[in-house]
Amino acid sequence: MNQLQNNELNPARTLWAIGEVADQETAGYDGDSNTQVLLGVDFAHPGSDTAVSGIYANITQYEFDNDNVRTGLSNIDIDEFGLGVYHSTTLERLANIRLDAAAGFGNMDVEVTRAVTLGNSKQDFKSEADGKRFYANLQAGYPMQVSSIDIVPYLGASVNRVKIDGLDEQENTGVAMSFDEQKYTTTYGKIGVKANRLLADNLNIFGDLHYQKQLDDNREAATARLNTLRNISFETPTIDTDDDNFGVTLGVSRNFGLLKANAGVNHTQGDDDDSTSVFVGLSGTF
Repeated sequence: MNQLQNNELNPARTLWAIGEVADQETAGYDGDSNTQVLLGVDFAHPGSDTAVSGIYANITQYEFDNDNVRTGLSNIDIDEFGLGVYHSTTLERLANIRLDAAAGFGNMDVEVTRAVTLGNSKQDFKSEADGKRFYANLQAGYPMQVSSIDIVPYLGASVNRVKIDGLDEQENTGVAMSFDEQKYTTTYGKIGVKANRLLADNLNIFGDLHYQKQLDDNREAATARLNTLRNISFETPTIDTDDDNFGVTLGVSRNFGLLKANAGVNHTQGDDDDSTSVFVGLSGTF
């Protein structure tokens, strides 16, 4: 959507793809080479120079490990396939405010490994579950120009609703466990500024600097039970993650006739969690 805003004119249709590889650390878990691929198509609105709508699909794979865990979650593996829609437009009657919106759905496969250490013996317990994720994002910005730099200060908000089915460990031992279905909603607010500058006829440099804050999170302790005592349940703590972070993006884009390529790096940093990713994108009009 940022690339759309960097175009002087929106073509009638654009087919695009983005690939991203990230190294992440969250709550003591490391995720090396987590990947995401997005494929989408834009459709410009007849009679409008700024309004564009689109649809997309995403394929995402995350794997987080903590080799230092002697008893507790040691590995979390999440694969997601999702679909979504988005819309971007300029509200000329409201001081040319730029409005971006997106909503989507993701179907997840979740695999969890729990380590249990008794004395010198360590055993791994594996479980699998399906999950679903619904989300929506809204962002409003005010475009301005300072010298030869296009700048857009913005405010944004996002809501995620996640549901994970029950996890049942298959091992037949006295410490094998089952975890009940989990549902939770998280809401984030974001404030930031985007910038874009034309370096040459076909070359742009762009960036984004933002602060994100978790506004609401209704995650509760997970309910669990031993497989040998199914009628007795108890609560286990959930993973604590940072509730705010700073983020920065820096990238370049270049036109090659009807094709446009872009590449860049993202970094987010919280008190304990951080993520660094590299992305490459390609789009073409048709």
